[in-house]
Amino acid sequence: MTNRGKRRTVAAIAALGMATTTLAVGMGSSQAATVSRTLNYSCNLPVVGVTTIPIKVNITFPDSIVAGDTLQGQATTDITVPANVQAALPIIGATQADLQATLHGTWGGALSGTLDSSVSVTGAKPPASGAWTISAPASVPPVATTGAGAVTLTAGTVDTTLTPRNASGGLTGLGVVQSTCTLVAGQDATLASFTIDPKPVPTTPPPTTTPATTTPATTTPATTTPATTTPATTSPATTSPATTTPGSSAPSTSPTTAPPTTEETTPAPPPGPLTVTFDLNGTTKLRKLGVEAPIGPGTLTAQLDLATGAIDGDLQLPPATPLKLKVLGLPLSANFGIEQVGKVTGSFVDGVVRTSAKANLNVSQLKLGRLTLLRGTCTTVKPVSLDLASEPDFSPIAGGTVSGTYTIPKFGGCGFIGMFVNLLVPGSGNTLSLTLTPKA
Repeated sequence: MTNRGKRRTVAAIAALGMATTTLAVGMGSSQAATVSRTLNYSCNLPVVGVTTIPIKVNITFPDSIVAGDTLQGQATTDITVPANVQAALPIIGATQADLQATLHGTWGGALSGTLDSSVSVTGAKPPASGAWTISAPASVPPVATTGAGAVTLTAGTVDTTLTPRNASGGLTGLGVVQSTCTLVAGQDATLASFTIDPKPVPTTPPPTTTPATTTPATTTPATTTPATTTPATTSPATTSPATTTPGSSAPSTSPTTAPPTTEETTPAPPPGPLTVTFDLNGTTKLRKLGVEAPIGPGTLTAQLDLATGAIDGDLQLPPATPLKLKVLGLPLSANFGIEQVGKVTGSFVDGVVRTSAKANLNVSQLKLGRLTLLRGTCTTVKPVSLDLASEPDFSPIAGGTVSGTYTIPKFGGCGFIGMFVNLLVPGSGNTLSLTLTPKA
């Protein structure tokens, strides 16, 4: 085997996290070089949403490869679970998780076909704090080489299956989470680039000639002994006739083949709705007044249909929030409230949460300076439509921020100051931003 000192650069794929992988492909005692590389993958994980995963790999490949040798891969992986995935697990009662992943690559050049390696981890448990790193070996099939020439290995997709489990080992409400991760655009997808050397042609040595050695012959006089003749005795041959039973023949014995046994697998039932509760805080900006009012603290309890992504929930907010501003140089104070009408509905599709709710806005205890203008409560004449969408990195389990704009209709029941209230408050372009935090 020749050694040209070629450096082999190899990168590979891991699953559901930042992975550090060591791959050794060897023949005999060849020298080897280790190369590190990082690739970014995008995984659309149910409930958690779209997550970008950087994957760091350390790969070892032999310095010399000769046509006809078999490449046998050995890999170990250290997978760091993304923070939003790890944060979601305790909320659904998961204390451990199983992980299976298939890493796809495609050969080009002197090698053809695919290289699919697999990772399997059972019962991995997150630490009490800090990063959660899952260590596991990866199964890499051997690759037979035939011809010499340049070779490339290109990254493909990563198929993952994550099964969160509770303390007793059973499934959580999240069920089994499956995802296919793809390379983030704009990256060089080449995982390996090297050359297979031609197999050396054996050299046949010239034949070796040994000179013949001649030994003089020695002659010994022959001795003649008279021959004795014994008459031969002939015995008549005895023939045993074959015995044939009419109508019978030798039975033909055929091996009995048992019918194939089909193992029936009962599919797992689809997971039911997942109930999550959030603490809620936020702000709303009233455009015409030019003021920002706090919202909350409150709670949002929602059910997420894991099969369809449908969301159904209930919102609870304080009945009133103090609001202070100045009008014509005079201090104006009031209590401002949002009261839900009906259910919060929505969907979780392609990693984005969209919700819609109806609410009545009300104003009470309105004072201008020391003059009380309204002791009771006036309310919008029809419910306000609050349509909100999640901002980046939001998870319907781990929470985040949802926001949107809304229009305030006119108020009624305000008495003689109704014209004053409707002059200052109703209108479009009002904003609402809510931060949801999983309730302990």
